[in-house]
Amino acid sequence: MLMSVKNENAAVGESLVLERPAAGGVYASLFEKINLHPVSELSALDIWQDAQAMTVNYPGGKGVVNLADSGIKKFSDADFPHWTGWQLVDDDSDSDSQCNSAAIKKLQKDGEFGNQCGKLICHFPFEWEKSTIDTRFSWLKTGSEEHDPMTEEDYAKFKAHAEALCFESAFSSGSLWHFNPTKLINNLRACGWLSHEEISSMIPRKYYEGYPSKPVNVTVPWATSFGRWEKYVKDFNNTCNKYNIISPPRRSAFLGQIYIETGMLRTMTEGGKGQENSKGKFVSPATEYYQPFYGRGFMQLTWPQNFDDYRKFRTKLKLPDENSGYVYDDSRITNVSEHYWADPRKTVVDKHTHEKHTVIDDELLKSWYPRYDPKIVAEDSFCATDSAGFYWVSKHHSHEININRVPDNGITSESIGRCSVLVNGGGYGYFERQAYTRYAFYYLNDAVTTNAKETVQVQKGRSTVKITVDYTRQCK
Repeated sequence: MLMSVKNENAAVGESLVLERPAAGGVYASLFEKINLHPVSELSALDIWQDAQAMTVNYPGGKGVVNLADSGIKKFSDADFPHWTGWQLVDDDSDSDSQCNSAAIKKLQKDGEFGNQCGKLICHFPFEWEKSTIDTRFSWLKTGSEEHDPMTEEDYAKFKAHAEALCFESAFSSGSLWHFNPTKLINNLRACGWLSHEEISSMIPRKYYEGYPSKPVNVTVPWATSFGRWEKYVKDFNNTCNKYNIISPPRRSAFLGQIYIETGMLRTMTEGGKGQENSKGKFVSPATEYYQPFYGRGFMQLTWPQNFDDYRKFRTKLKLPDENSGYVYDDSRITNVSEHYWADPRKTVVDKHTHEKHTVIDDELLKSWYPRYDPKIVAEDSFCATDSAGFYWVSKHHSHEININRVPDNGITSESIGRCSVLVNGGGYGYFERQAYTRYAFYYLNDAVTTNAKETVQVQKGRSTVKITVDYTRQCK
């Protein structure tokens, strides 16, 4: 969030041209505009709270700004602040359609118009209003050094053509603010926020699951998708902004993994909850060792190590220890129980027979108590989404960190597969993740295509599987 100070209102009828601030920048103007007196340390203003103050540098030294002061205004890119290059031009007061702005002429004279023109917000008469054509263009019938006068016959032809292009009913007979369309759209697109309706349309209307054997078609009604996202819209958007999962490739890859991990947002907990099934078996070999620390949240955070890493990241202030008498939601976690912090299985090779054996590293056993109850990652909307973003950007791979780096190379079978391996090991739902990611990317990217369905050959190891991506739009 950017910060500046509200300018004094211009007098009625006064032309307004917002310029870049003088040397010293925005923070220098804070003290000048609202008459704040800088102090050397926060303790000198004991009525302030830490959360309400910011230490800033300015030409005269260093001071503290009270962010709670009514004179302080906070702005985002959506406010088109002047210090990011936007400039209001309102110094051409006549009603014709000629540009006589002194500010623009100065930019042209200085050779800066080409660099600045995209961010000029100009105030001039609405060009598609039929009733003001004569007011705006009658000057064409008067000669000048630059052009010969237009004859009445030619002007009549011009006016008839202009009227045909204008709106039938009056829209605005006055002046409006005009933006460069391309720059305006680029600026608005910098906001990665998706509305409830927009994010709900990201769940496929129709998809296939059950690869590679016999995939079945599943249909998700609009009301179902809308309902599943209702709890998470705000926190999901905040997570994407916080962890820079904004670009279409990054967000598509992120959603593709989330969908398979949560069963299209049906649940925030792993199926089976780390318990043995009716046949006395765990759903996967690893489950036997992480048991009560089964997957939770958007990315199904698993193993005590990952839950503890998230606690360290959020700090104990946000995820405090439980009280001495606390009873964990999962009875397998107690104040004396020990749990394998990470996968304890290690493969060793017999030096004599060269046979491979699996041994269990009991040194990984640790007590979880008194740390927070893992259930919060599944039940709390913020934790469910934020833990996914944390895991996504903190994952180590290929001598670097951050899964965002993978989709930055493009949305391909290889990049989607790599994300799948980093999130889940590459086993469960490998082919579904391919389809879900492609569906999200189809609607988030700028490519124009009319394909209703697409068949893609995806290779995993020595096997090649044909997957079907149904691009039927999810809507009301």
